[in-house]
Amino acid sequence: DITCNEYTIPAGHIVFSSPAAACRLPDYWAEPDKYDPMRFLDGRNEEDRQPYTNVSFGGGMHGCMGQQYAYIQVKIVLSIFFRLFKVEMVDKTFPKQDYTCLVVPPVGETLAKLTRVD
Repeated sequence: DITCNEYTIPAGHIVFSSPAAACRLPDYWAEPDKYDPMRFLDGRNEEDRQPYTNVSFGGGMHGCMGQQYAYIQVKIVLSIFFRLFKVEMVDKTFPKQDYTCLVVPPVGETLAKLTRVD
C-alpha cells in the first residue's frame, strides 16, 4: 500500500488520472463548466496557478512527447477548415457532455450548419 496525502492506495490497484475532471476543478479554473477556450491564451494563465493543473498531455518526465506537434497540427487543420467553412450551431445552447469517457463527447447529437466560404 501507499499513502498520498489522506488517501491510501492498496497495492496492485490501478490509478487513473482524468484530464476531463482535472480541468473542471473550481479551485484552479474560473467557471470550469463554462465553454471558454480563451482561458488558455497568454495573459489569463489559469493553468499556471498550480503545477500540472492542465494535465491534458500529462506532465513531468512522463508528459506527451507529441504535445507541440499536436498543437501545430490542430492549428493547421483548424485554420484550413475555418478558411473554407462558416460554422453555426443549429441549437444555440452548448450540448451536455459525457464526463465518463476519457475524451469527453457530447451527449446525443450536436448539429452544426456548415456554409462554404467563397
